[in-house]
Amino acid sequence: MDFKNNYIDKIGEVKMRKVLDSVMYEEPITFSCENEKGVYFIATMINQEENEEVWFFIPVEYDELLKIENKVENSEFNILYYFLNSIDDKKIYQVCLYPDGSSSSECINISLGTSVDFPF
Repeated sequence: MDFKNNYIDKIGEVKMRKVLDSVMYEEPITFSCENEKGVYFIATMINQEENEEVWFFIPVEYDELLKIENKVENSEFNILYYFLNSIDDKKIYQVCLYPDGSSSSECINISLGTSVDFPF
C-alpha cells in the first residue's frame, strides 16, 4: 500500500524522510518520517495481510532521529533493539492501513512481556 504522503488517523499527513530497511520486500518495512506538525517518527511494519498492513509509529526527537539515520548509513541500526529499548518511555501508535487508502490508529502501551511479530 502506498503511504508515502497519506493522511494517517491520529498522526496526520506523513512524509517519508528515509528508508531504514526494506530487506526482502519491494516496499520499505522501516522508515523515518515527519508529519505536518513537525513531529518525527520511526515507522516499522509489524504485519502484512491482503486487506491490511499494521505498523508501529514511534515518535522521536529530531536529534535522536538524526542519530538513527546516521546509524543506518553505517549499518549500526537494529529496529528490534531500538523498539525493545524504547517502549518504556515512548508513545507507540499502532496504525492499520487499508487498500482503499483509509487508516485507523490507536496509541498503545506495550510492556516487555507483550508479544510482537516483526516481519523480519
